[in-house]
Amino acid sequence: MNPKLSIIIPVYRESAFISATLHSLLDLNVPVPFEIIVSDGESSSTTLTHLRLDKTLWQKHPIKLISAPRGRGPQLN
Repeated sequence: MNPKLSIIIPVYRESAFISATLHSLLDLNVPVPFEIIVSDGESSSTTLTHLRLDKTLWQKHPIKLISAPRGRGPQLN
C-alpha cells in the first residue's frame, strides 16, 4: 500500500486514551489509502505495550509504532 495520507499521533503516557482514539480513526470512512503512525516520546507508561496487545486495532488496519526521544519536536521528525 502506498498511502496518500499519513496520520501521525505523538503520544506520551497516553495508554488510557490511545486505543479509543485509534478505534475512532479506523471507523472513519477515508476515501484514500492512509497510514497511521503512533510516535511515543519515551513514556514510562504502558502506552506502546497496550497498543501491541489490542489485537482488534491490528485486524482493522496496520499501525506503525515508533519510539522517539522525549518532546514533540523529535516525535514529529
